[in-house]
Amino acid sequence: MQAPWHLWGNSQVITCPYTGVFATTTATAQLAKVSYARPDTWAFHFFASIQSTKSAVQPPTVTKELQVHFDLMIGVGRSSVQMPDFEVYKFTAGLGSTLDGQIRYSTTVNGPVRDPDIKTVTNLISRFSAESIQCQARAVYTRGETHDDSAQVFLYAAFTPMTHVRPEWIKQEFPGGEDTNGH
Repeated sequence: MQAPWHLWGNSQVITCPYTGVFATTTATAQLAKVSYARPDTWAFHFFASIQSTKSAVQPPTVTKELQVHFDLMIGVGRSSVQMPDFEVYKFTAGLGSTLDGQIRYSTTVNGPVRDPDIKTVTNLISRFSAESIQCQARAVYTRGETHDDSAQVFLYAAFTPMTHVRPEWIKQEFPGGEDTNGH
């Protein structure tokens, strides 16, 4: 039996093609699916890096831009909410340069503005409550040179409960192999 936390995080490399300003293509990856037995408070870590790019024109003659969006669906009991763009990274490269090697990561995100009339209040999120979590990443090559441009994007997301005390441990039951240090 696989330990339940093996689905709490994942990494994938996806190919994100540039398909034009009026017909952008979105590359997606399912990165995590948490089905916890009870509600808890969760921390998170997101990471994205541009592994390599393919440019049809050398050197590039336009500014390039690629965006990565981390979308969450979280729930407790019979209720759930979708939070598109929970975290968004933007990668840019000027004329003559590439997106290669750029990295972004975070353990906090800026939530939506709660009151546009109050500019001084921030909505910084570092944890949330849930018993189920699904995380999908979307990568969109929003600005490029030609339809032959593409980028290899490494994506990572992980979720951990702020306190991890499982009720079955009291009964000396360890269904995920926790008592063997993973061996």
